Amino acid sequence: MTATSCAPIADDTNTPDAISITYDGLTRYTTFNAKDGSVSNTSEVVTYSAEEMPTYTAEADGNMTILVDYILVDNSDAQSISISYEATQSGETVGERSVSDVPIQRNYLTTVSGKALNSTESSTENEKGSGTDSEDFDGNLDVDMDEIAPYNDIVVTAGSSWTLGQEDASYEVLEDENGEYYVYVTTNESGRGDLKLASSDNHVVIDLKEAPILCFRLTVVSDDAENYSQTHITIDTSGNLLVDGDDDNNPSGTKYSGGLSNGDTKWNTKYYCKDGTDLLIYELTGDNARTLQNGSTSSWETLPSACSFGTFQIKYADIKDSNSNATQAYYKFYWFKSFATMDDLETYLKEINLEYSSTAYN
Repeated sequence: MTATSCAPIADDTNTPDAISITYDGLTRYTTFNAKDGSVSNTSEVVTYSAEEMPTYTAEADGNMTILVDYILVDNSDAQSISISYEATQSGETVGERSVSDVPIQRNYLTTVSGKALNSTESSTENEKGSGTDSEDFDGNLDVDMDEIAPYNDIVVTAGSSWTLGQEDASYEVLEDENGEYYVYVTTNESGRGDLKLASSDNHVVIDLKEAPILCFRLTVVSDDAENYSQTHITIDTSGNLLVDGDDDNNPSGTKYSGGLSNGDTKWNTKYYCKDGTDLLIYELTGDNARTLQNGSTSSWETLPSACSFGTFQIKYADIKDSNSNATQAYYKFYWFKSFATMDDLETYLKEINLEYSSTAYN
């Protein structure tokens, strides 16, 4: 286990001087039979503590190894455990975090790295820091606690099925030159082709606390100004917003009509990607938060943090050609993801090597 940073959380007074590491979900064997390879006897001891930390700065020393542990395991496939860290300074907690789905397997090295000593961010399946480096499986199992994982993660896969809002619109799933799949939507002749991301039995849950930054990767037809003069895009949430255990048959589900910020093109930020796609970003908290419509504009702040939508679709409409006439058009949809902060989104875009700019590429 390595630490990529030992800097103080807020100021110099918070630099950790001790750490404890706890395993959860681990069967700890204490006896190994070298003849037949079997293991036996178990121990409940799963916590390690170091009461003194060496003098260390990330800038001068780089990553620091904080624990090397040899774990006896059986001959089964990789199992997953959780690891939690608590860093203290003079006995007071100054940083703690956990990481789940850490793989261990006989004859493999598992390396867990990240800001273990100065972070209070917990890691779960839907947050940062879980999983293995399966694309480069060379005998090691690597877990990066600081890797960004989206909260919502609706992506296009080979052979996936989608639903459009208009019977006379159509789609097909295609693969681009980078091996990524996308939905290629053909609108109807009136320039309308809505793509549904939710249904009555497959809701989209938006969590204002965990992930209030919504990002849609698609193409915007009107970027091609020579051929198109207008495109209206709305994130449509018309229907019942379900909270507090409501379901579709419960009339107490709050009824909303309209979409984010009561209209089209109401995103906070638009990024142009070098590959020709666009990122439309909606912020649901903060000074410029997008709102819901419920007869009149309503703030998210009046709602519980997690809201379940049976209707959540990209309303793609009113496409006009260069002569301002309604026209059939085509657009691509790659994914919808949500993040805790704009910094997390931008870090994720760097991790996937998606080049983007706030201005259009020539």
